[in-house]
Amino acid sequence: IMAAATPGMSGAMLEAMVNQAALVAANRGANAVELEDLEEARDKVWMGPALRSRKRTEEELWLTAYHEGGHTLTGLLTDHASELHKVTILARGQAGGVTFFLDDDSNMMTRQRILAQIDVAMGGRVAEEMIYGRDRITTGAGEDMQNATEYARRYGKAFSMGELGLSTYAESDPE
Repeated sequence: IMAAATPGMSGAMLEAMVNQAALVAANRGANAVELEDLEEARDKVWMGPALRSRKRTEEELWLTAYHEGGHTLTGLLTDHASELHKVTILARGQAGGVTFFLDDDSNMMTRQRILAQIDVAMGGRVAEEMIYGRDRITTGAGEDMQNATEYARRYGKAFSMGELGLSTYAESDPE
């Protein structure tokens, strides 16, 4: 589970995660590291410490829940999406919440998988708009939209999977 939940982590990041997990386990008086300790450590290494003392309004909590719920539902209902692993609205770093999917480390992705990742990345923004309307969407989906745009750009320009067929473009080529 942890191998699938830590794709792209360097050896140094994995070492920091395991050390942090040992501290989490020791702080709760355990003699051994468990999966929940590794989960907490991974989240801290990737996104920073949990901001439990950060004051959040009930409206912000609901918005975050709808946003993460949008990613979750999109992931569950989209064929070829990655396996859902964890959803939280606990703030860490700049994130008000996060939805984790299990990915493999493969560099080979199908067209279906790339389109599914775009769908899931946009699911949070779509949920915000469905619940609150277009005028009340937030900046919380900024990174999601950057990810979806990058997937879409690579889909067409680098991987030749767009409607133009077998054509690739260099990063320096005009949009």
